[in-house]
Amino acid sequence: MSFVYKTQPTIQLHLSSSEFTGALDLIAMSKEILRQDLRGIRSLRHYDSQFIEIEKAIDKILHQEFIKYIISDLSRLFSDSSDVLNEVK
Repeated sequence: MSFVYKTQPTIQLHLSSSEFTGALDLIAMSKEILRQDLRGIRSLRHYDSQFIEIEKAIDKILHQEFIKYIISDLSRLFSDSSDVLNEVK
């Protein structure tokens, strides 16, 4: 139970430093502990839904970061290729 209780602040610490894999690993371990070892403990029943919400938030952040990276990379590629095209003309 102690691990699950301490997980929330640690996950927030990981998120604040953009350590998404660390946060997701903690969530996965905590959910597994909740399912196997702590099943049926009523005081912990809300943790699973909190973990799901955090996973959704991480998914959105990673999706936005990926889109930003792709746009940046494509913009760089197009601007580099236009320089090359200008030199060929």
